[in-house]
Amino acid sequence: MDQKVRFVARYREGDVTMTALCEAFGISRECGYKWVARYESEGVDGLKARSRAPLTHPNAASAALVELVLDARRQHPTWGPRKLLLWLAKKRPRTALPAASSVATWLKSHGLAGRARRPKMHSAPTATPALASYQAANACWSTDFKGQFRTRDGTYCYPLTMQDVATRYLIRCQGLLSTAEAPARAIFASAFAEYGLPTFMRSDNGTPFSATSFCGLSALSAWWVSLGIGIDRIPPASPQHNGRIERMHRTLKAETTRPSAQDLLGQQRKFNAFQREYNDERPHEGLDNATPSSLYTASPRRCPRIAPEPHYPERWSQRTVNPNGTTSFAGHYLQMGKMLAGYRLGFEPVDDGLWAVHFFGRRLGEFDELDATLTCAGGVRECTRH
Repeated sequence: MDQKVRFVARYREGDVTMTALCEAFGISRECGYKWVARYESEGVDGLKARSRAPLTHPNAASAALVELVLDARRQHPTWGPRKLLLWLAKKRPRTALPAASSVATWLKSHGLAGRARRPKMHSAPTATPALASYQAANACWSTDFKGQFRTRDGTYCYPLTMQDVATRYLIRCQGLLSTAEAPARAIFASAFAEYGLPTFMRSDNGTPFSATSFCGLSALSAWWVSLGIGIDRIPPASPQHNGRIERMHRTLKAETTRPSAQDLLGQQRKFNAFQREYNDERPHEGLDNATPSSLYTASPRRCPRIAPEPHYPERWSQRTVNPNGTTSFAGHYLQMGKMLAGYRLGFEPVDDGLWAVHFFGRRLGEFDELDATLTCAGGVRECTRH
């Protein structure tokens, strides 16, 4: 700026030509005449640097399009640019939508981008073959209790969720007052009645899915086994092995618990709305941007109305577990656990005095009548004689 002012002042003295003056300042004659003309028309302000941005933007997005995108973000505050565009493409198929990078810029400029997550250091990922192998609907359901929280009236809410592994279809999202077995079983019973039975049920080792019983079964998982559902339990303290439902829980928490509802009934309404949107509207990148409901179909394996009975081979011995969790076999009392009370067990002869203990299609362990020991998931237990 100082150089421009000195140039104009020197030129106005009139004792030097424009050509010589421009050579002395190292600029072109065109630039010199432009500085002089701007000074004469606008004064010193005319010498200030001017923006080189074009006056018109033929490719600029209209205000209506920007507002359309911003409104979609307000409706779905946890969705990123690509997910918003996929959703808008279905809602407005005739609207020419911008690139995801443009949407990201608009969200940031309007304060809707959210806080960027700090990158985390991760160890090398470990593949879970069992999870990767579930490619068909109902081959496996994942289930878990999302962490408890309080509604605004102070009531604790324990969301029980069920999700189909292959299609990510959210089967149930029910707020309960605890992790007790009875209310959880009622939710599973309603899901089985509506969608049929999965081949496997994947869960962690917490209540009520597992127990520290001798055979490792809880009352709930024993019921699953009696229905012909395989147990797929992840390793202890390894939530990454149930990563798909854990990822869904993060979205569930962001969209339904911040803030929470006034009471449990209101919170369930939020869960129901989330479930509908998650299944029917939200594009899923892991499904090639399809929605879970477009891929999921109910299981052909219907839930029986009457409790099924096990069918063991005729050469096997059979015993019913007493209400106190014991059964009698070969002159010994075997402590099996109260979760198996009322069920019939099958004893398969393996060798002299050695029997494999079966519960429906699940092998629980072995009973050695010579050593009076019962070996199951929980280790070795000595059996008492009659």
